Amino acid sequence: MNNGNKINIILCLVILVLCGVICVMLYKGNVQVEQPTPTPIYATATPNGDPTPTPDVHMTPDPTAVPTDVPTGTPTSAPTVTPTARPTYVPDDTTDLTDVDLSNLRVNEAGDLPIVMWHQFSDADSPNYSTGTRQYMNSFDYLYDLCERLYNAGFRLVSMEDYLNNNITIPAGTKPIIFTFDDGVSSQFSLIEVNGKLELNPKCAVYVMQKFAEKYPDFGFTGIIYVNLGQGVFDGAGTVAQRLNYLIDLGWEIGNHTYNHTSLKNLSADQIKYQLGKNQEAMESYVPGYKLKSLALPYGEYDSAMAEVILSGTYNGVSYENKAVFLVGAEPAHMTTSVNHKSFVPRIRSTGYYEERMDFEWWLANQPESYWTVSDGDPNTITCPANWAKYVTTNLPNGQVLRTY
Repeated sequence: MNNGNKINIILCLVILVLCGVICVMLYKGNVQVEQPTPTPIYATATPNGDPTPTPDVHMTPDPTAVPTDVPTGTPTSAPTVTPTARPTYVPDDTTDLTDVDLSNLRVNEAGDLPIVMWHQFSDADSPNYSTGTRQYMNSFDYLYDLCERLYNAGFRLVSMEDYLNNNITIPAGTKPIIFTFDDGVSSQFSLIEVNGKLELNPKCAVYVMQKFAEKYPDFGFTGIIYVNLGQGVFDGAGTVAQRLNYLIDLGWEIGNHTYNHTSLKNLSADQIKYQLGKNQEAMESYVPGYKLKSLALPYGEYDSAMAEVILSGTYNGVSYENKAVFLVGAEPAHMTTSVNHKSFVPRIRSTGYYEERMDFEWWLANQPESYWTVSDGDPNTITCPANWAKYVTTNLPNGQVLRTY
């Protein structure tokens, strides 16, 4: 065999080897490797049993950055949340919490909290559910399911009053959350008459939340409904006064949403005073002495030049004062002891018939776990990691003191 034939044979062998390598690479590229499907805690865990999730890595914020960064990316399907492992040790006396305890519980009272905004509710099989204003429509089943998911994720309801006064009394290691409801519609709260007695309508959100709280009382049973008393409220059985008093007796709060659900954006000072003061006047005619302490802006609109008159004023001899004014969107709120807290406070719109970027499900999936406020269980202290202390005001209310670890 001459040298030319040898070279040809060698070249053929090399080509065959290369072809084999290429085929293997192409085969591997086309094979779909089956990945394990993560099981969302929200879909499987029950409040009776602790889940066994993979804890996320404790995230330490950049000391030079304000912890309100908006993550990027829009989920295209229901988000899968990898929850933080729930604490297994919580001393009865929170004054005994060591720095190690605080770190294990991830206590951070300088973080943010979700103030969730709700509107309409319906049964999932009702035509209203799919044909109404769908981004503002929720089903009763979704509300109950969300409460369960939030419970398992360590959230606990707090009242608007306690938020505004920074009186956070939920257990150490749990996270505060507030539910707000706009417009005072019957699907949020309404009454029916049974054997001559007024009772909660099973087809309303307050009833659903009451049933959940009966099963898991430590989740809390509280919320605030912002009403327009100039155009009716909580249609159903009972007088307006009976409805309002019934809700208040449940431990819920009533807030101002203007008298006629009017945008404040282009109103004069006197017109704003009418909308806010008239609603306060009407409230006191139904529930004497009751003060509306916060405002939810209709459509989230206002003129910043009118901020002062929005916060307080007088109409027809009736004074109103809003400790906070709530917007329509679209991010978590600061605690009132934060240096970044302002009188005009953002809320997060509940996820409606379909999901959207910046709605509540989006934030649950995208907010870094370490950015949520986590209680230390003691309303007299504000506790946070040392590198978050710069976000806490030095003028703490009610004799509260700052503790860092």
